Amino acid sequence: MLAQIMGEIVGESGEIIGIDISDNVLAMAHQRCANQSSVTFEKMDATDLSFNDATFDGAVSTQVYEYVEDIDMALSELFRVLRPGGRALILDSDWDSCVWHTNDRERMHKVIDLWNTHCPKPFLPRTLKQGLERIGFHVVKRSVHTMFNPDYDPNSYSYLAMDFLQNDQ
Repeated sequence: MLAQIMGEIVGESGEIIGIDISDNVLAMAHQRCANQSSVTFEKMDATDLSFNDATFDGAVSTQVYEYVEDIDMALSELFRVLRPGGRALILDSDWDSCVWHTNDRERMHKVIDLWNTHCPKPFLPRTLKQGLERIGFHVVKRSVHTMFNPDYDPNSYSYLAMDFLQNDQ
């Protein structure tokens, strides 16, 4: 959904290139942005970006790096494809902060524990600043953002996460 909004903002004069390694995510993104010629998507691994050095003015990563085993390689690739002075916005979750409303708290904790096993870096925000600085980034700001999905809506992150967990088992 973010690529769709960004595409609307840059219009025909800009270009948004979305990448993901998941065919399902790419199919959903293609569908959402079907009417936006400034938005394209490519299947790509964050540790091996097929773009030239200093290609982009900015990059946005949402819920990506927590799934990457070799975080230093992925961050190095991000640094490489950004132009000098380019900016990156990275959003990843610390899954210890996740709360799902339920009448069965024990089950909720089991689900969260299961979730934590499906990605290599379920607590990445705790160490991300140090990793970024090690690569050469200058971290300007860090902040906490609340993701609130009050309903079991197919367009929400929580819905997609639960669907993923159910189908991953």
